[in-house]
Amino acid sequence: MQHIKDIIEKLIKKTKFKELSEANFILENWEKIVGKDIADNTFPIKLYKHTLFVNVKNSVIMEEMIYKKNELIEKINSVFKEKKIKNIIFKI
Repeated sequence: MQHIKDIIEKLIKKTKFKELSEANFILENWEKIVGKDIADNTFPIKLYKHTLFVNVKNSVIMEEMIYKKNELIEKINSVFKEKKIKNIIFKI
């Protein structure tokens, strides 16, 4: 019989691996997912609890990305065939 501690540790490892795998997929396919123009000015840095953190080159690009945020979320989620990303936070 497994201890609850062991079960929780396995669950945490599995969840972190899955999130890391999804983040790696987004990173490797960023240009294909969002398009060359956006990819040239942005870079995904982290995926945490359904929130994607993205670096942008400057404040002008940040404003444009905020305007396109929902469109980007839809594009990313369409690749996964489910709602993996619920929010995007942009940083300069």
